[in-house]
Amino acid sequence: MRFRRNRDEQPVDDAAGEVDKDAVHEAEPTEHAEPTEDDLHADSDGDAEEDRDVEDDDEDRGDDEDRDVEDDVEDRDDEDDEEDLYEDPKPTGRFAWLKARKRKIEYGPDFTVKVATLPDLERFPEDGHVHPEIVRSWMALQQFGEAMLLVSWVKRAPVGYVLVSWTGDWNDEVRAEYPDVPALTNLWADERYVTEDVERKLIEAAITVCEKQGKDRLLATIESTNTSVRDHLEELGFEDTGVTTSERYVYRDAEGKKRRGTHENVVLLKEL
Repeated sequence: MRFRRNRDEQPVDDAAGEVDKDAVHEAEPTEHAEPTEDDLHADSDGDAEEDRDVEDDDEDRGDDEDRDVEDDVEDRDDEDDEEDLYEDPKPTGRFAWLKARKRKIEYGPDFTVKVATLPDLERFPEDGHVHPEIVRSWMALQQFGEAMLLVSWVKRAPVGYVLVSWTGDWNDEVRAEYPDVPALTNLWADERYVTEDVERKLIEAAITVCEKQGKDRLLATIESTNTSVRDHLEELGFEDTGVTTSERYVYRDAEGKKRRGTHENVVLLKEL
């Protein structure tokens, strides 16, 4: 039970340890009236209105959340579409400093041949004809002004490429025989598009690039058994130089065993 002091009461003498009973009064209990039936009805009506208000608020919040989710999905879709047009890969390793600036990529119609750029690295799959790290090394040569990589595209996927080496053929003997003559190397085209003359378009693009660079001759080293590419080269004005080279390589057969092979190459030359 709680007690309160009267305004006129005297202070308690703590030292004596006694309390003056006449100086304190017990708090009188407060009387409460019983609620009437009208009060109960009014309370129930108020509760119902509050329930309706809560339900309305929940519905409004639900509608707002649904609209927010739809807006988020649309925003993400827009971002995905934007990412298709804008790419910013992050190279790692030795050539991390060659990080590309974000830019818009226009691939053009199918089989369009373009000079490769760093963002294009993302389009070369690891299980493709050439590993992206090899393409990255070619891009490094291009950055240093020693080569130029030309790529043919179909639906933003590489279906062919050729590397123009400004420092000459990669074979020491050929480079000594034809110093300072640019050379076509690593020519490749997807076999699925053989009827589209991808190889020929790449060779034509390489010739155009060399002419614009003021070069007067262009070399091309190909396998002696690759008659289709040789036909394209000869039709475009390349002639056999009589120089042959051998190229050794390592591969794995169908059983996964490591094998060694040799390519016999012929060297052709075009006067520009």
